[in-house]
Amino acid sequence: MDNVDDKYEEKSRKQFETTTTERLKNHPNGILETQFKKIIKYWKSDIVRVLYSSTSHSLSNSKHRAMQQCPHRVGRTSFAVIGKVPTTLLYK
Repeated sequence: MDNVDDKYEEKSRKQFETTTTERLKNHPNGILETQFKKIIKYWKSDIVRVLYSSTSHSLSNSKHRAMQQCPHRVGRTSFAVIGKVPTTLLYK
């Protein structure tokens, strides 16, 4: 299993270490090169890095979870089934 994880980490590391010129060589056919330069510049900006960092998502998710009034806790049973079947049959 470690071998698979190592290969994945190596592949993802290579993707993040590519330079802008390497990315421009392999730009998608459906996007003009000038537009692709703007996309690369946007995703490399500090604002985007802060917005899409895992810590910012984690903090906002925690905050939203705390604000929930009715948490969804029905397990594998769908809400459609719960609406049609009496609760006495569901939770024996």
